[in-house]
Amino acid sequence: MICGMETTALHDRMKTIVGKTTFRALGQATNHNPETVRRYMSGQAPSVDFLSALVGAYAVNADWLLTGRGPMDSAAVRTDALSKADPNELMAAIANRMEDMCDRIDRIEVFVQMMETRLRAATPAMTEGHETEPNIIAELKIAPDAAGQKGRATNDHHQDQTQRADDPAASRAQRIADAIPGRSHPDTD
Repeated sequence: MICGMETTALHDRMKTIVGKTTFRALGQATNHNPETVRRYMSGQAPSVDFLSALVGAYAVNADWLLTGRGPMDSAAVRTDALSKADPNELMAAIANRMEDMCDRIDRIEVFVQMMETRLRAATPAMTEGHETEPNIIAELKIAPDAAGQKGRATNDHHQDQTQRADDPAASRAQRIADAIPGRSHPDTD
């Protein structure tokens, strides 16, 4: 112990974490000078930066390190909290989370519908007066899906051209709708 420095419960917990790790190795793990680490481990009040680095390097629960409460291992914090939680609190938390998720899904659905509407409305405007306009949808590249198949926009391009050669606006609108993954075209429902 350095003159005038006393170890506290915090220092005892720090020693428990590092065990027989050398000051040099601890300095490398926390990105601190080994002499600074030696002073912190010997009783000097450690910096917040050092404590934060120690928690990260050793996957320790910060609350346990600072106060001694809860589990030492950061991975066990969730399990510990769940084991001590009241069942009614858990059910309320689950219900709140489900309600939030439903709200988010509803907002996503509205957004996707709005984007589909905008794309369909913009497609005829893009083709007006431009009979030789390059087909921008044909250039659209869709990544293969999980089954390894090419996206529908690429596969349906040639089929749509022959079926809708007389109506380029309708053809473009269909390819845009088909390019939106996971959504069926409203005309085909």
